[in-house]
Order: sequence, then structure tokens, then C-alpha cells
Amino acid sequence: MNRAHLERLDEALTRLEDDLGTRDAEVRERTRGVGALIRGLAVAIGILALANLYFVNALTEEVKLVTLGLQEMTGHFGNVAERMQTLTGTIDAMDRSVALMPVIRDQMGEIGVQVDRMGQDVAGLR
Repeated sequence: MNRAHLERLDEALTRLEDDLGTRDAEVRERTRGVGALIRGLAVAIGILALANLYFVNALTEEVKLVTLGLQEMTGHFGNVAERMQTLTGTIDAMDRSVALMPVIRDQMGEIGVQVDRMGQDVAGLR
């Protein structure tokens, strides 16, 4: 009985080894596919990382250009502010000059009256 049991045990172990050998080949085949998939994903991620670096670099360059444009615009706003101050001073001077216009108008009216009197006096002298 021991011998029969040992032979059956030997057969079972042989079948188990065969099954494990077959499964081992299947596992290796699956692992090879998974390994290739992982390598492919790693390459894709690397390509995406490089593309991301390219776009970040492009964005950095654009931000630099925008910053330079803003600095230039700030300089233009400074010039506009200076010109506005000059214009404000000119308008204030014009306002002061125009403020005298009613006085000049009244004086011109008085001069007109005096010229009329002088014309009458000259006519009387003739």
C-alpha cells in the first residue's frame, strides 16, 4: 500500500508539475504583455512630460512678452499723465483768462458809450 500510495502521490505531483509548468508559461506570457504595456505607458508619459515642458516654456516666453508689454504701457501712461498735467495747467490758464471776459465786455460797452459821446462832441464842434 505504501508503494501504491507513493505511486499515486508521484503521479499527482507529476501532474501538478505539468500544470504548474503550463501555468508558468501562461503567467510568463501575460507578464510579458503587461511588461510591454507598462513600458508603452512609461514612454507615453515621458512624451507627455516633454510636451508639457515645451508648453510650459512657451507659456513662460508669452508671460515675458506680456510683462514687457505691460512695462511699456506703464511708460506710456506716465507720458499721458505728464501731458494731462500740462493740459490741466493750460485749461486753468484759459479759465482765468475767460474769467476776465465779462469785465472786458463791460469795459468795451463803456468805451463804446464814450466813443459815441466823443462822436457827438466832434459833430458839435463841426
